[in-house]
Amino acid sequence: MTTALAAVRCRLPSRQIIHKSKIKRRGRAGKARSSKLSILPQPIHAMAEPKVSKTDTEQIIEYSSWRISTTTYPISNAAQLDTLQAELGFPLPEMTFGSNALSISHEPSGWYLTFDTAHALKGVKNGPLQDGDGGVRVGYADAWLKSRYAAAP
Repeated sequence: MTTALAAVRCRLPSRQIIHKSKIKRRGRAGKARSSKLSILPQPIHAMAEPKVSKTDTEQIIEYSSWRISTTTYPISNAAQLDTLQAELGFPLPEMTFGSNALSISHEPSGWYLTFDTAHALKGVKNGPLQDGDGGVRVGYADAWLKSRYAAAP
C-alpha cells in the first residue's frame, strides 16, 4: 500500500483553515480512495476594523495607513459631455458618468492611484483601426458613429 502525504492550507472567508491530510491513497487492489478533509478552527489575531464613511457622492474606507475612496455622480449633462468630447476628439455615449472616480492612497508614503473617466477614455484608440493595433470595434459601432456624427452641427 502506498500513501502520498501533503498538507494544504488556505484561508477561507469564515477564517477557518482547511487541512487536507491525505491527497491520494491506493489500497492493495490499486483503487484510489477519497481524500480526507477536516476544517480546523484557527485563532484569529485582533485586527482593527476599517473606518467607513459615506456621503451622497463619496464613500471612503480607511484601514491602517490606506485610504480607498469612490466618488459617484449622476450621468454627465450635455455641457460636461461636450467639454469631454472636445478634449478627447471622439463622440461619447449619451450615458457617460464623467465625474466618477476610484482612488487608492497610502498616506505615509504619499503614493496614490486614481481611476477616473477622462483618463480612462484617453486610453481609447482614436481613429481608424488596423490589424494588430489593439483596438476593438463592436458590430454596431459603424451605425452608432454615423448617428452621432449626423446629429452634430
